[in-house]
Amino acid sequence: MSGPKFQVMRLDARSTLGETRLLDHESTPSIGQPTMDKVSFITEDQWRYTKWRSKFSFSLKCKKWSATYSLRYISAADYVNGGNLDPLGKFFDALTYSDIAGS
Repeated sequence: MSGPKFQVMRLDARSTLGETRLLDHESTPSIGQPTMDKVSFITEDQWRYTKWRSKFSFSLKCKKWSATYSLRYISAADYVNGGNLDPLGKFFDALTYSDIAGS
């Protein structure tokens, strides 16, 4: 959700907050195989189906430059393809990370 524009030290500013919750994602890998509910799973070849994802961003801009700080969260998930000998393991903890971009 994009927040309202406002001023900070005479610079244009905006904040945004977005969050998603995956309620259901079922797939059948091949004909005859059982259907899997992939919520809270990460697969090697079929993407990530974490239950929660969120992003908060704060941007400042003026006529000559702009900068954005983003903070992201991805919930924990089981690794479908992981095994005891897999260096990635069978489980990924929740992850929070941030980045800064400018132009």
